[in-house]
Amino acid sequence: DDIPAVAVEMERVRTDASQVGNRPLEGRALIALGEVTAFRDSDSPRSRKLTEEGLALLEPDDSIGRFDALRQLSTLARWEGDPLSSRRFAKEALGASRATGRKDLISWAANGLASSHLWALEFDAAEELATEAHRLAEKSGGIVPRGQALHILANVAEMRADPERAVELYEEAIALFAEAGAVLDHARTLNHLAELLMLEGDDERGEQLAREAIRMLKPLGDRGYLCESQRILAEILVNQDKIEEAERYAAEAIQTVGRHDASSIPTTRTTLGLVRAAQGRDE
Repeated sequence: DDIPAVAVEMERVRTDASQVGNRPLEGRALIALGEVTAFRDSDSPRSRKLTEEGLALLEPDDSIGRFDALRQLSTLARWEGDPLSSRRFAKEALGASRATGRKDLISWAANGLASSHLWALEFDAAEELATEAHRLAEKSGGIVPRGQALHILANVAEMRADPERAVELYEEAIALFAEAGAVLDHARTLNHLAELLMLEGDDERGEQLAREAIRMLKPLGDRGYLCESQRILAEILVNQDKIEEAERYAAEAIQTVGRHDASSIPTTRTTLGLVRAAQGRDE
């Protein structure tokens, strides 16, 4: 989760591997650079290009490398508002994970496919896959995929208007991510819980969690999740009539969000609109 350090190290690995003609290792490094580019630079086209280049260099039987690449391509397609491609890549990632025979990777991939169903509001399919992912993660001892499965199940509970259950599941996921030191997943779940608490009228705790997420993400150089932390905090501050501070965080969210982020561009602009409305700037 140390994004700048990963970028430096993977660029060194990529260069060294290219010089000695180690195509599979160069491919793995390119895929890792693609992931770093997504979160640090929020540059989806470049991230996709690096990931696809890396995927093309892998050996056909490198199922672990293929899983990493396909999982990343699925995430990028979702960010760019292409749910069909996201679903296709998620299915291919699940196939690659099964070829490894590793329960931990299968649980990661099942969570990815569950997320694509969640985005399509297919709650039964999302719940079934996340439940299976949680079971596999428990068997393999995978802490992060367990947390991810709980996060998805919390999303489902929230969408089904069961906020108490959703809060409980989010908190369980947060505890697991904290245990594993999975900062990006930890902060992303804090965002979801903070927004749910805001909607339920608990602005005080929601504000605390949103500020915590910002503190976690800024040192990493992340942009993908940071913009959401900033805009959630801005909305909570509007609710509390702290308009000047809300404007600052809403403006920061607009600066942070990537120009290709189809999901966060509208949310951050909506939040700035709420600030302007609170200021009486109706135009």
